[in-house]
Amino acid sequence: MFKIQIDAESPDFQTGSQWTLFGLFLELAGVLFSIPHPEVVSPASLFLYASGAIAIVVGVFHLAKSKHRSPMWAIMGLLSLLGWTLVAFIEDRSPANRDSKPEEKLNS
Repeated sequence: MFKIQIDAESPDFQTGSQWTLFGLFLELAGVLFSIPHPEVVSPASLFLYASGAIAIVVGVFHLAKSKHRSPMWAIMGLLSLLGWTLVAFIEDRSPANRDSKPEEKLNS
């Protein structure tokens, strides 16, 4: 039904993955930093979470770029890991992937 077409050797994909993982780490740190006092949102916690969101947007931008898609797909990064997953499922428009069928790519 759905197929993920990712060129894992693409520099943009690798950069995007690194930024996304870094962003998820920052968001997790922001959440964990606010656990001791959940009634008060500390500036440090908010800064970590916002920095993580920005890093994930940059990661999704690079993922979309590796699939030869519009940079506007980076907005999906605001959905965090869900946005990255949705962009991973979009069709790859790179010239190398236009020439072959999806079944051929899976077998090679």
